[in-house]
Amino acid sequence: MLEPVKTTGINYKSVIKSALKIITPLIITILAVVVLFMVADFRENRRNALTREALLYDFDYLITTLEENFPSFGIIYRRNGVDMMALAQDVRIQLYEMPNLDVVRFWITLRDNFFYYAYPVGHLRIVDGVERRILVDYRIRNSHLAHELRDLPGTSPRLLAAMPTPTGAQLQFDFIDEGRIAYLAINGSMTWTLRDELRVNLRNFYQDIAGYEHLIIDMRHSPGGHPRFFTDYIAPPLVRDRFIKTFYNFYQAGSHNVEFMYRRMVLQGLPFCVSDLDELFPGEYIPQYLIDDLSNKDFMFRSGASLMRGITPSPFNGEIWMLIGPHMYSGSQTIATLVYESGFATMVGETTGGMAVATRPSSNFFALPNTGIVIRYDHALITDSRGRPLEYGTDPHYFNRPGMDALETVLALIEEGWSR
Repeated sequence: MLEPVKTTGINYKSVIKSALKIITPLIITILAVVVLFMVADFRENRRNALTREALLYDFDYLITTLEENFPSFGIIYRRNGVDMMALAQDVRIQLYEMPNLDVVRFWITLRDNFFYYAYPVGHLRIVDGVERRILVDYRIRNSHLAHELRDLPGTSPRLLAAMPTPTGAQLQFDFIDEGRIAYLAINGSMTWTLRDELRVNLRNFYQDIAGYEHLIIDMRHSPGGHPRFFTDYIAPPLVRDRFIKTFYNFYQAGSHNVEFMYRRMVLQGLPFCVSDLDELFPGEYIPQYLIDDLSNKDFMFRSGASLMRGITPSPFNGEIWMLIGPHMYSGSQTIATLVYESGFATMVGETTGGMAVATRPSSNFFALPNTGIVIRYDHALITDSRGRPLEYGTDPHYFNRPGMDALETVLALIEEGWSR
């Protein structure tokens, strides 16, 4: 007798359970994204809707923090003729009286009516946009620096469109006179490292110029950045004699500076007062303006920069020239100082812009509590080992000839057989 055929019904419970296993995580993810967008939007709206009192609080916090920690107001006055503390009072009145003051107008006012007048002294400026993300990423990757920016409030997206995008250094290789004169230009701000392809190109370039008589290094269009870009990559294959330069760093014991120094695991420094200057720089003339600048400084520590011979020296053994100009500041100025005093190259062009920095990390950062705007400033006033402040530029060995730029001048010098 035939058995009846059994039909298998759909197990709806099993289907539903399987579907829920797939759908539930997706729903949770969607809800999480929605919540995050809502929170971000809430924070953005709250930041953009800050009251005038909250914005003025941020401004007062800015000025008080700078008074307690920033060392270079005297340099700003000498270079730019601006009393920043008097200017701050004028800007506060502008903010107080400004109709429809919001976070964007606040940011623009700080940028155009306050920080503009400090340029380029002490890296005193607003840090935001792409530049801010680069700085944060760099410090998060370096654990002993991570605390500085990790917990800072976010930046309003409405401000990002106004921020310039920084460009990293680019190397330009050329052969002006085949077999005789080579040319290497560093264009743009020097970055933390040299990209792999540029490192290979640089190594090949140094090999290619083995029999050349002259190498021209053009620094005129590198406004600053990290000096180690030059001291770690550009110079070592060419260095013949080791050179080390000592700097003295003076700073105030403001809370941001003290926290910054301790957390960096740098020596906190020796207690300092201006009466120590004669002992610190024996036999040197100390100008009154430097005494005034250092009168409120509490600590001092030493730092240094060096030019060291690389593991793989270049076969190039000719004359090295460096083109310099007034747009070289900060790290580029540090390089100009090292090159001039070490005799690494003969310098041609115009006086550099000044404001050298030591090779130890030179800047500190803080955020305004309500807007989250990040401020950068150099915590130390720096002098060389003879007590000369680094606010001034470096003169070339040969200035530009009338009607010639630096490259034309150096080529004329080469043809005439000039040297230092």
